[in-house]
Amino acid sequence: MGVFGGYWGRTGGPLIEELQVPLALASGDSSLCIGSPFDSRKGDLDGVVAGIGVWDAALDIVDLMDVMSGVGAKPTREWAMDAVRDPDRVPSLTATAMDMELFNAPAWSSQVPAPLSSDGRPLIRPGSVHFHTDDVADCSWPVVHEVTIPPDAASGFYTVSLSDESCAIEVPFIVAGRSNTALLVSTLTWQAYGNLGRDPQTFPGRSHYSLHDDGSPVIVSTCLRPCPTLDPHARLEVEGGDGFADHEAVVTHLMMADLYAWHWLRTEGVEPVVIDDRALHADGAAALDGVRVLVLSAHPEYWTSSMLDALQEFTGRGGHVIYLGGNGLYWVTSLHPSKPYLMEVRRWGGSQTCSVEEVDRRHQFEDRLGGLWADSKRPPNAFVGVGFAGFGAGPSMTFERRASSYADEWAWAFEGVEGPRLGGEGINVGACNEFDSFNPALAPDGRSTILASSIPTSNDHFGVFEAGGGRAPADGIEADLVVTVNGSGAMTLALSSITASGCLVVQGRDTPMKRLCSNFLHRMLKT
Repeated sequence: MGVFGGYWGRTGGPLIEELQVPLALASGDSSLCIGSPFDSRKGDLDGVVAGIGVWDAALDIVDLMDVMSGVGAKPTREWAMDAVRDPDRVPSLTATAMDMELFNAPAWSSQVPAPLSSDGRPLIRPGSVHFHTDDVADCSWPVVHEVTIPPDAASGFYTVSLSDESCAIEVPFIVAGRSNTALLVSTLTWQAYGNLGRDPQTFPGRSHYSLHDDGSPVIVSTCLRPCPTLDPHARLEVEGGDGFADHEAVVTHLMMADLYAWHWLRTEGVEPVVIDDRALHADGAAALDGVRVLVLSAHPEYWTSSMLDALQEFTGRGGHVIYLGGNGLYWVTSLHPSKPYLMEVRRWGGSQTCSVEEVDRRHQFEDRLGGLWADSKRPPNAFVGVGFAGFGAGPSMTFERRASSYADEWAWAFEGVEGPRLGGEGINVGACNEFDSFNPALAPDGRSTILASSIPTSNDHFGVFEAGGGRAPADGIEADLVVTVNGSGAMTLALSSITASGCLVVQGRDTPMKRLCSNFLHRMLKT
């Protein structure tokens, strides 16, 4: 320990602070550890570190004043924190020092501005790294058992059941496959919500909807952690920023909702397969070779640029899409270039639970501005025909057919659909909760038709904040069920409701929503 850092005084003199920051010099070599004891991967620091420099001799008050004035001795070892060249390393600027290796995926930051000398020159290099005691990249649990998946295992959802005398849990995984019908499993959304409301001491690795202990947003998360919120029976909802519940009244939009979509496809006799978000990210449109119909499930909220490129190529070559959800393709998301289990989200400018500072909006896993895809000129409307418009916890919303749906060209779509209403029945609180709408100003290439709309009648529903917010009922706060046909003849059906997939698994007679989706599915497979 010692004088590890200082603050620049208001009157021009240095204000020296004895900071109790974990710092260790390893005995027998020249290793320097910041933020944790030597030879430990456990973080002991909540704070931002900037301007790391080492002098070969101790600096007294006069030396420090000279340094602050820009005329003092230069550090013999210094590290560059002003640009992310490698998210896991802080590069050395001198040949006498090695790069600093980062553990537990801390957040690169620009929160600490470089102090200036009297003539306006920066005294330290800009840039910083924000460390947290609860940062987690890999829980590093030892392998105690391995499960071999048979090579002929059918594509789908599986769990490994783990139990002892005190508890039993199910750990989900998927087996991918190839078919003309594929369900894209929203595993990035699963990860973003993972461990929401759980005690971080028991279940390390916080949700992107939580805050670190120092109040800063969670920017990086990992899937190499225990995550009970991914149990197939878990019902998870954001309540007051960080809540968890598993009672019947809570809407589900994670794995359980994906299982609704999977059950519907399995009952349609089309031999569907599942594809993971990360496969689409890594392989691009090649992951969809042979697919005629791609189904997006209840909450495909987090998308990388590679995933968007793949979807655009898929529909451009004639692939059809059924988008069963709402609030999809929303947040700019990045994966670590060599550790795809690490996921980065820097929220700002949208309907969010927390926001990063303006200086911290650029991603560290790729040189890209965070926030909404819409603000990066890639709105979800351009890919699925609709975009996030509203949300709420009020009464279930029912779609009413528009006059356009009665045109002869859509007669096949409504064959077997009785009455003018859809989405009023379901095991997931009917339709809506979070919903999308059609925006003529953001209309995708091709021709879009609004087949049905649902307008909230309760002021428990709200417009998205990026569009000005406001309570329903109000102009523009509605859900639109839209079909778009592009230039290659590919169709995209958007249900625009985060809970609509629950309308597809009601026992007994088909619901109107299920019949509509089934009609589209089989039509798409024939064209």
